[in-house]
Amino acid sequence: MNEELNSIEEVETKSTNYEEDLNPIEKYMRDHDVSKNVFEFFLGKNVIAKIAGVLIFLGIVSFGQLAYEWMPDLGRVLLVFAIAVLLGVIGWWFERRKSEVFSNVFYAISVFTFYLVIMLSRYQYELIGDSFLTYSSIGLMITSFIYFYNRRYSFLDSVLLIFYMIIWFIPNPYLGKFHLMNEYIEITLLVVTFGIILYMYLVKYLNDKMNIKTVMITIVSVMFISYYIYLIFDSHYGIPYFEIMFTLVMLFFVYIVNIVMVDKAIPLFKFITSLFTTIMLMLVAINIGDFLNFYFDFEYASYIPLYIAVLLTPIYTLNYLKKNIEVNNVNIYYLLLIIVNLFIFSLYAGSTNFENSIYDFYLRNLITGASLIIFFLLSKITKDFAHKVAAYLFMIIFSIRLINRHFTYQSFSFYQLEVILGSLGIGVALLLINLFFKYVRKEEDEIDYTAVQTLNLFLIIPVIIMLTRELINVDLSIIGSMVVLGFIGYRWLMELDIFKMKYKKEFLIGLNIKIVAVVFWVSLMYFDHNFALFNDVVKFLLVFAINIYIIQSLKELYYSRTKEMDDEWTFIIIYLVGVLIHSYFIHMYINIEFDKVILSSYFMIASAGGILLGFKGDWTLTRKLGLGSIYYSLLKFFIYDFYTQDFTTFVRMVTYFILGFTLLGISFLYAYLEKEYGDVK
Repeated sequence: MNEELNSIEEVETKSTNYEEDLNPIEKYMRDHDVSKNVFEFFLGKNVIAKIAGVLIFLGIVSFGQLAYEWMPDLGRVLLVFAIAVLLGVIGWWFERRKSEVFSNVFYAISVFTFYLVIMLSRYQYELIGDSFLTYSSIGLMITSFIYFYNRRYSFLDSVLLIFYMIIWFIPNPYLGKFHLMNEYIEITLLVVTFGIILYMYLVKYLNDKMNIKTVMITIVSVMFISYYIYLIFDSHYGIPYFEIMFTLVMLFFVYIVNIVMVDKAIPLFKFITSLFTTIMLMLVAINIGDFLNFYFDFEYASYIPLYIAVLLTPIYTLNYLKKNIEVNNVNIYYLLLIIVNLFIFSLYAGSTNFENSIYDFYLRNLITGASLIIFFLLSKITKDFAHKVAAYLFMIIFSIRLINRHFTYQSFSFYQLEVILGSLGIGVALLLINLFFKYVRKEEDEIDYTAVQTLNLFLIIPVIIMLTRELINVDLSIIGSMVVLGFIGYRWLMELDIFKMKYKKEFLIGLNIKIVAVVFWVSLMYFDHNFALFNDVVKFLLVFAINIYIIQSLKELYYSRTKEMDDEWTFIIIYLVGVLIHSYFIHMYINIEFDKVILSSYFMIASAGGILLGFKGDWTLTRKLGLGSIYYSLLKFFIYDFYTQDFTTFVRMVTYFILGFTLLGISFLYAYLEKEYGDVK
């Protein structure tokens, strides 16, 4: 039994090793039941026959050169024409005998020889003119296409497509000059004929042939790109009608390949298609820019990314509408390419260098905002995650650009009115889009709504700063106070029914943190006041008012964490933050002879408030910290403030009264708490 098992394992091991030793060709032969002799016959018959065909064509050219010495020009042309007819007959004869390889070879040689006749007649012997060259080439294209319309051979199809491309690429008479009416007609006929043939080959003949269409699309793309580069960099005068038509045909080729042929294609074909699409559209964009610059004196370099994005949009849109998962990866790549080009365009639009002029930034800011609106609206319509990611990406870029602009150049004046109001207009547009989908389409996306409200809150800040600087005062304390008042107004605006949001708590947390941060920043500024001046009184009252309001903000921050008073440590931290901010306000803004007494009294009052809340929440640690703070304030005053400051008798009297009544109030508070709460642990 063991010996049988061992023998089975040896056989499996050998079979595994055999599998590993097979090369890709051998695996293909095994999987598709292909005989080993097939490749031998392919190399011995097909490939050699095609090489022979090329050599025969070269021999015909050489024969024609020998015949030049003893025949007139017309006779030489007729001789080559007769050879072309003979080759076509031989191809037909082999086709009748079901010999596909040889019929394809002789048909291909015959077609190219016919075209050689036309080229010799025009350029070697000058027997015909440019118009006859064009019409005869078109006639040869149409005749070949009709004759081979129902003859579907992979090799012949490939050769004929290359043949049509070669005819299409040799209209030199139409390059670099003004055109007469008949030349416009000739170019149009050439373009229409080639366009129809190209469409038939892409859609009907090559679309279902997976391997050959990959090779042919590569060859045709390389030919398009090579000749188009020649057209772009070739000096031309007049209106380049052929160049325009060539551009349209190349775009037609790109769109057909991407919209029709990518479906159910192999990964290699998708990769090649996306690669050559990118290259060709870049060349088209460069040529469009060059054309506008040359003929209309329009600065083009910074607009090339926009042209690329616009040219890619139809491909992405049509493939997206098909909802075909087979093209999803390619389409995501095109979407990414559109986003990248729009971003680059938003960086360099306008001037070709990075100028800091208001016009350049205004234009670039509008481009970023327009991209944001487009992708945001698109994400609301399609509900596509990729579109939403693009919208949020442009939202981040939009915000960062504004932050950098405003705080780098301090651009908060009426001179920057277009930028500030334009940015706010973009935010309002996003809000209106969101409200439309929320109340009209009954489609709610609370994350989008919260993000838009946050963006608008950010966009309001420059408006408030600008209006305060230009209409009220340039003092930073007043500006900061007005920003806080704007935040407060926005916070209460959120209470309206129309602005209801699911993530209101999270939004208010962020808003209250901003309020506390700005109030803290304002409170850090030293204020050498003179209360005889009206401006100083207004400034003091503003800062005092926002310091009072942060009590509400801190309260909302605490209750955003817990609905009940059951989180002592959070309360202690938030309470200490409020005390710290108020302490800085008193220290920096109340500069009178007995300001230290006011600060110490505030510490005592704040400590008493903490004790009261400690009793209410049954927090032992809070009450102990509050009581300790009271004694700390007393010690601070009598040990440090009272004996380090040279107080007058009047100030000492006022100090005693203030501290005395403050402590008396605290004592009454403790008496009330003892009566209200009784014995508390």
